[in-house]
Amino acid sequence: MLKICLTIPSLPIESFSKAEAREIGIYTCELPSMHFQGSSPTAASGPPIGRTTEYVYRDLLGYTDEEIAEFIMQGVITTEEDLP
Repeated sequence: MLKICLTIPSLPIESFSKAEAREIGIYTCELPSMHFQGSSPTAASGPPIGRTTEYVYRDLLGYTDEEIAEFIMQGVITTEEDLP
């Protein structure tokens, strides 16, 4: 039997930071592994789930408001208003 072993190097504690997101509060995240000399890597959260859904479907993908409304009613897509 062939065994394959993967080695995942440990990350130094400096590789992690605290960030805050409106939906989940403060959480620990991994900092970027690369940064420019003289700068400090920072942690930041992305936009909440659903914030850009309508923009993407309407402006980038070309769906009509009626099609987007149908997707929302069917539960195919989520908007920011759907979040708890």
